[in-house]
Amino acid sequence: MKRSDEEISAWLDGQLPPHHAARIATELETDDELQGRVASLRNIDALVRKAVPLDDAVPVELLERLGLGQAPAETNVLPLAFSRPQRRSSAKVTTGGPGTGNRRWWKAAAQVALVACLGLAGAAWLGSADGDRAAPYRTLSAPAASQVGGNPSAIVLFDESVSEAQARTIIRSAGATIAGERTASGAWPIGLDPAESEDILSELRKSEEVLLAESIEGG
Repeated sequence: MKRSDEEISAWLDGQLPPHHAARIATELETDDELQGRVASLRNIDALVRKAVPLDDAVPVELLERLGLGQAPAETNVLPLAFSRPQRRSSAKVTTGGPGTGNRRWWKAAAQVALVACLGLAGAAWLGSADGDRAAPYRTLSAPAASQVGGNPSAIVLFDESVSEAQARTIIRSAGATIAGERTASGAWPIGLDPAESEDILSELRKSEEVLLAESIEGG
């Protein structure tokens, strides 16, 4: 029986019933493919926790750029404020707390952002899920894998109004180098001098045109 991506994610989060979790643990002992998928998800989760902490508000603009403007579940309604000064009006999206299905949705949104930006090896299995849930993964990750070059150490996502020339200027003015072409999601992979990485990212985040500027684990 082929385990779904959602099952594996729930297993990693400790959210499956004990008997269900035990079956997956047993399968892992002999299933090389399942071991690889679990390892890929763990690696992506590490990037997710670094770039988009699950307890933080996810900018509505970022979700809309990724085609994930609405969370699918109910429970609590929390206001999410736009990060830029001129957009102080808030929007509301639904989200639950840790331990709910909504937590996995927010993780999925962050995974889509990272896979789309980085073209990670994990994109292959993220894009293999069944049903509608797979569509954004395929759309965003497949083109990105062939577009990203070099060895990026961070990602930058700009407001959709920013042109390619403007993006390149902003990146270089902050002291970063461009590590590949703009991805399908509109994000840029960039290289940073390790000694100046935090200062460069801080400079990028000051720009009103930048929606996201985060380092990559191990970049």
